Amino acid sequence: MKNIYLIIIFILCLLIGGCDYTLNNNNNDELFNALKNNDNYTYFIEYDDGVNKYQKEVLYDNGSIQVSVDDSNVKMVTLCYEEKSDSSYIIKTLNDDKSIKVLENEKEFTELKEKYLDEVYLNVLSVVDFEFISSKYVLKDDRLDIVKDKLFDLTIDGEVSNLCISLNNGRVGNLSCEITTLEKTYTVLVEFYKYGNTNVEIPVISEENPIVRIVPSSKLIKVESGTTLSDAVSTLYLTVMYEDGSSDMINVEDLSYSSSDYNSEVTGIYEVLINAFDQEVIINIEVVNNSYYLPEDLETLNKYADKNGVSYGLPSTGNSKALVIPVEFTDAKAKLGMKENLEKAFFGTSEDTGWESLTSYYNKSSYGKLNIEGTVLDVYNTNKTSTYYNRKYKAGEDADYLIIKSALEYYDSVINYDEYDSNNDGYIDALYIVYTAPIDYVDDNSMWWAYTYEYYTDDYEYYDNVEVDYYCFFGYDFLFEIPACEKSLTLNTETIIHETGHLLGLDDYYDYDDSKGPDGGLGGGDMMDYNVGDHNPFSKILLGWVTPYVVTNSCEIVLDPFYLSGKCILLIDEFNSIFDEYYLIDYYCPDGLNKLEAGYNGLFSTSGIRIYHVDATLSNEEVYSAYEIYKYNNTDTAHKLIRLVQASGKNTIEKNEFSCNEDLFGFNKNYTLNSWYNNKNLSFTFNVVMIYGSSSVEIKIDIL
Repeated sequence: MKNIYLIIIFILCLLIGGCDYTLNNNNNDELFNALKNNDNYTYFIEYDDGVNKYQKEVLYDNGSIQVSVDDSNVKMVTLCYEEKSDSSYIIKTLNDDKSIKVLENEKEFTELKEKYLDEVYLNVLSVVDFEFISSKYVLKDDRLDIVKDKLFDLTIDGEVSNLCISLNNGRVGNLSCEITTLEKTYTVLVEFYKYGNTNVEIPVISEENPIVRIVPSSKLIKVESGTTLSDAVSTLYLTVMYEDGSSDMINVEDLSYSSSDYNSEVTGIYEVLINAFDQEVIINIEVVNNSYYLPEDLETLNKYADKNGVSYGLPSTGNSKALVIPVEFTDAKAKLGMKENLEKAFFGTSEDTGWESLTSYYNKSSYGKLNIEGTVLDVYNTNKTSTYYNRKYKAGEDADYLIIKSALEYYDSVINYDEYDSNNDGYIDALYIVYTAPIDYVDDNSMWWAYTYEYYTDDYEYYDNVEVDYYCFFGYDFLFEIPACEKSLTLNTETIIHETGHLLGLDDYYDYDDSKGPDGGLGGGDMMDYNVGDHNPFSKILLGWVTPYVVTNSCEIVLDPFYLSGKCILLIDEFNSIFDEYYLIDYYCPDGLNKLEAGYNGLFSTSGIRIYHVDATLSNEEVYSAYEIYKYNNTDTAHKLIRLVQASGKNTIEKNEFSCNEDLFGFNKNYTLNSWYNNKNLSFTFNVVMIYGSSSVEIKIDIL
């Protein structure tokens, strides 16, 4: 059997044009960023939306290597040039510093390339060719035949399958596939250590080079109870050493293995027999008690509300549909482009706004679990002045109700309101009224502000068999506010995103009245506090976007950055429900949705461990809306619904100050959590270490 080598060169060019790339689906945005940010090699990504084809931009240029494309396709000749013009190519030779100028002649260039350069194969992969499956990006089956011919420049005596890319620390770590020959199925792993090419040798078993020794990577591995045998051996490999001194590493899961008595539900040590090239290798697997687990079927905010007849607006998962009505007045006409700007702000792309649209923000914050769709109607003219409504509002009338009712009646014959009830509860999921009147930043008794409320009426008001329930009322001018970071945005959607948090059932996390309860909120750095950054772990658990690790025994847990993974830890004496008192721990990084405002309004600008003290005990009074279900809140109760535990211990948040970087818990130091509202006699100590060569951290937790 012969050795098979893979020489792979990828070229990455980000496409020019106002397109979405549809990278949010199947987590492809993560793959896209990993490809784009990897400086060890490059990819070329081509996007064709059926109307326009986008390609043509140089992204990799380190001075001696420049990769570019022409107007129609990628030229194989464009590699290792000092420069490139329309009429000539410059080849930098491998054996000296001389450069040879070649006229645009394919034959002449090819001859010189073969004389001076190593063999070069140009291959094209596209992000849209992949789908996210079990932590890897797997090439879609219907694209395999097309892509593998571009990817492999060799004759394979077998079938290529399961082509996938794995990420490591936000970059592409390796490419792998399987090659099935008549004798065996080989797993081929391509590690990218340098620019351009990597040679990968498929393991060869030969009588001329016999095996002298096979060594397992570990003779004893520990797994949590409930771990299947296949999962237990998935991280195990064998080192195969040959007579000539060469060696190969083989994954055990690719070999034949068995255990006569393995029982994942019973603790103990079990023997596993591995058949490796007609040799028997024995390893042991120890099943230990679970020290943490992911609780199943958590009662989220939506589930609790549905069970107890409590109202909320937007469903927090699935496809929710919003209705946006821009409203103008005779003394405050709509500005040119208002509808188009609202369509971008609500349902556009990140590129449309300069940061995030409502849709793109919640798709990312929910890890793809919430997709907000909807419609922006034409501007509705009330035929009244804005001062007319403000006078009624100050007189105690529901002036905003008058606007809502007249607008809904006006459009009743134009649209089907029933289409905006995605969960079939009889209510429009979310109604946004965007007014043109100037925002009143001074008068506390003015209606021209931003708020979310319920639409209460004495009589039923049906529109296509549905009613209005929760609505958001805010000024168009909020879209043009300068963010705290003072970065110039096309459209500032922070207010829309914050108010939509209320439509989802989240409460404010800042203090309304400093005469009641402790001052401060979360120190500012949260979307439901000072309108910045991502939502915190407590909010995401409530909304059904993440499930925390619940610790039951002293253990070690690896946390990836929360904005990417949603991983967090819940510490409690006995877990029964999220509506209880506990600590939440996550690994914060100033990236993703946190990147824009990192360092402003209490949002951390460095990475570290973030800890929240939560008391989500349910109220013992009758409640009607999602905001009222808790016994405590962050506005006017003796202790808070959620507070940030400050590593500094200065309690400056209670003095109404912003949180700062020193409030994050650092690495390689022991900390203790033992402060409870309900006098629990329970202490947790923990230590955090950075995992070498990774963006993840390992937290060692001890229960005292």
